[in-house]
Amino acid sequence: MRIEAATLRPPDAGVDLTEQNLLLCACIAKAQAQFCAYDRVKRRAPGKYTMLSRLAMQASVFYGKAYSVSSAEIMWKTADARTYAPVLHFNECAFAAQAHYWVAMEYLNITEETMHGIGYAVAHIHKAHEYVAAVRRSETSLPPVLAAQCDDLMKQYVEKEELLVDQNKRIYHEEIPQRVEEVECLQFSQPFSIDEELSLPFEGRDVLAKLVPRAVRVLAEEYRARVEAVIAQSFQMVNQCDSLQEKYLAQFGLPSTLHAAFGEQRLPEDVWEKVKQCKEKGGMKIVDYLFSCQANFNENAESALVEMCKRVQTEEDEDEELREQYGPTWRRLPSQNLNRGLNVQLQYYMQKLVMCRMADRRLKDLLRSKQEYLELIQLDRADIVANIPKSSHAERKPSFAASKLTELMKSLGELKMNGQLTLERMMKTLENDSVVNELFRIYQGLKEKTKVWFTHVTRPVDVPGAGGEVRGDAEDPRGHDKEETRGAGSDR
Repeated sequence: MRIEAATLRPPDAGVDLTEQNLLLCACIAKAQAQFCAYDRVKRRAPGKYTMLSRLAMQASVFYGKAYSVSSAEIMWKTADARTYAPVLHFNECAFAAQAHYWVAMEYLNITEETMHGIGYAVAHIHKAHEYVAAVRRSETSLPPVLAAQCDDLMKQYVEKEELLVDQNKRIYHEEIPQRVEEVECLQFSQPFSIDEELSLPFEGRDVLAKLVPRAVRVLAEEYRARVEAVIAQSFQMVNQCDSLQEKYLAQFGLPSTLHAAFGEQRLPEDVWEKVKQCKEKGGMKIVDYLFSCQANFNENAESALVEMCKRVQTEEDEDEELREQYGPTWRRLPSQNLNRGLNVQLQYYMQKLVMCRMADRRLKDLLRSKQEYLELIQLDRADIVANIPKSSHAERKPSFAASKLTELMKSLGELKMNGQLTLERMMKTLENDSVVNELFRIYQGLKEKTKVWFTHVTRPVDVPGAGGEVRGDAEDPRGHDKEETRGAGSDR
């Protein structure tokens, strides 16, 4: 697989098929197989401390190799490797600690038979605590569950070490070694060679060759970021211009003064367009439907969270009963400690659910306070106009200036509406845009990046109502081909 992946074009299609990532997968697979052997012996023959220590140490070695590979520079370019690395480091140190713990248990058996060896047991328990304490200090991004396990292991080792030290002072009076011997390894997982299968024709080459190279994905992210910046700049300019227009018109009492001068009962076109959009989307019916759906979602989420809390509590109660029933032979970590991170997450989602319900309640109250207006927009245009209060100057004949000003205000409303439609079209164009072929040409060296950027991103866009044009931050490259094919992003 590594040989085939290395011959693909392009070779940098992510890190999935790199030699480092394949080696990481192999190390994790061997570590998991070794853990299965260790867990089987632990359940079926819990008293075989020597075998358990060797199996645990071999698992630590496998996890250590996987951690070394995941810490390589090429692997840290992905979020997965940054997530795996702390977990692999924890497993490496935890299994090494368990190996020394089982050696200590073996020395305790020897001490009971020969009255000698408790000093070595204390030394190995101390070594186990050092492993776990080291990973707890160095890895600050451990998942909550693993961090809780780490704390429980340290507490367990400290209590065991204090107990053995007390026994040694009262009974055995042995000297505690400053250093302990290395624990031997016992490998139960053995990978098998697949040379014969690799000699067969590889049928997946066409599929692997279609993977998008990482360099193209980086270009796509940069392209989208640039386009989103242009759109955000457009929205900002339009909003600023609308705010300035409203302040300027308000100085002259427009448009209210104009309506009073005419005394005409009419509905501005831009207002009617907004009413039509509201009706097309369902009006208050869709709002009521969404609120009912949201209520159902809240109830389902609450039921699921309550059920999960019950299951966690039931599991913890069963663990306590078994611990009381079997006493010291029940060696599993307390469920209350293991579920600490899970309980924190459940409480977090419970709080989020309460916040959602409060937000829904506030929104309902707001809509209820606007009920009169919400009922009004459900009417036809003629009925809405009929409900507009009649001006006291209804009989006044409009002057030429007032008529001209009315036309200008109408044009301004249409201009603002066209600006909003242009911005909406820009957003839809970005959602449906596909410039992967152009980015592939950049990657293959067939096109210059600056020319493609100018064609799809930085070509000026007139935004009605913005008072100017919007551009990206790149300059028009010299010699740009004006007849070059433009993609879907050219509408910007």
